[in-house]
Amino acid sequence: MDILRLSIPLMVFFKEDGSVAFFDSGKRILPSVTEIKSVIVGAKKYIKKYKTDDEVERVNIDYFKNKDIEDTKKRISDKKDRILNPPQKIDVSCFIYLMKDTIRGLHKIGMAGNVGARFKQLKTANAGIELVCFYRGKESDEQVIHSVLRSFGKNVDCEWFLLSTADLDYFHNYFQPIPF
Repeated sequence: MDILRLSIPLMVFFKEDGSVAFFDSGKRILPSVTEIKSVIVGAKKYIKKYKTDDEVERVNIDYFKNKDIEDTKKRISDKKDRILNPPQKIDVSCFIYLMKDTIRGLHKIGMAGNVGARFKQLKTANAGIELVCFYRGKESDEQVIHSVLRSFGKNVDCEWFLLSTADLDYFHNYFQPIPF
């Protein structure tokens, strides 16, 4: 006795005249060409063995084969597109500030929409904080400055840096000052 094993559950729907109407896996997965051929071969053996008058219509295997190839190409193309063109993050306008912790001698470089409110938050946690300056910029500006200063080993903890006079000059020269 031949046993047909499929990688997915497969239902074969027949027309009233007994011919194959379509296959359904119950999922959005088409059976492979090999599985379709196996079903046809199995159906033909069944008909021959039991000498039934019903005929099984040959399924257009090329249709399924081409559909499978098209779907695979589309999935690969979509994945490649997502990898090569990831969603772009919007570079939001903000203020980049420089504050100094007079107790530890460290500088904090951060970003905020409202520098005054951010200063009050930090002042509550650390009475030794002073606002040195702030500039209009974008989120990416803060990331660039952090990255450059980290590459020179100036980073102490997250946004806190041990800065020299040259480092402070770099920070100031990076931006155009906002008069106030």
